[in-house]
Amino acid sequence: MASNNHPNQHIMEVLVGLFATVVFAGVFMFTVIVDQEMVFSDKPYIVVKFQDVMGLRKGDHVVIRGMSIGKVKDLILANNRVEVHAVLDQPVDLREDYEITIVPTSMLGGRQMDVFEGASVVAHEGPILGLTPTALMKEATELIHRVRQKVEEGGIIENISQVSGDLAVITKDLRAGKGTMGRLLKDDSLYESMNAISTRLNEGKGTLGKLLQDDSVYANLDQISSDLRTISSRLAGGKGTMGRLLSDDDQLYKDLSATVASLKQISGQIEKSEGSLGLLVNDDRLYEEATQVMGEIRAAVDDFRETAPVITFSSILFGVF
Repeated sequence: MASNNHPNQHIMEVLVGLFATVVFAGVFMFTVIVDQEMVFSDKPYIVVKFQDVMGLRKGDHVVIRGMSIGKVKDLILANNRVEVHAVLDQPVDLREDYEITIVPTSMLGGRQMDVFEGASVVAHEGPILGLTPTALMKEATELIHRVRQKVEEGGIIENISQVSGDLAVITKDLRAGKGTMGRLLKDDSLYESMNAISTRLNEGKGTLGKLLQDDSVYANLDQISSDLRTISSRLAGGKGTMGRLLSDDDQLYKDLSATVASLKQISGQIEKSEGSLGLLVNDDRLYEEATQVMGEIRAAVDDFRETAPVITFSSILFGVF
């Protein structure tokens, strides 16, 4: 009985071993097919060094000009850098101005390694270095933190709270009819006053009402405007004294200039004591002589007045004989 079970057990072990081998082979082949690689593949292999990979993972795409050309196979932290090992479907010729960076693919956190070969014709030599990626969420968080810090330091929140409290007090006073604005909102007398003013204007009462209702005011204004246009036309035509002053003909200006020059010359001569008028203004001797002559004339008149009665009497006495 034992001898019969032994061969069956051996067969079962062989079958289990074959099944496990098939499973492992299937998993291996499936992995190779999914990764689109063969065990002894000769595809290009590159290593790019980054300061920060911003969450790049194995299996993320390597993209050039918007087209996927490979995948990230491994990430290794070494010498304060992250080495990204990637397998490419085709070789890439990097030039002097190449750029390799990590960019987000979605808002959910996907990443890819973006490659720009460069435009220079000079071939690149040396290790391949990637640019430090931009962490948008990190920068946005830092920006929000800085803005909040500035707001708190500047007391803006306290000011907003104070303004809100003041607005609440003002609104309460307005509803209660306090102050001028409150009375405007609650008191109907203002509306009645405005209605009365509107009625007076419509009836042509008062100065403003007459301006709105009486056409004679418009006629007078139109006449004044017409007169102003006539005066402006005369001025523009060079008519009248003012028109001649404003016209392009500068003869009147020349005459005025000549007159001013003559007056200036006469004034200069007077200041220099030239001529009779200059002597009269500046020479004190002429004034003294004139004063002396006037004194002599006054004395002679006084003497004449005193002797006049005697002369008159003598003339009468001798006239009889």
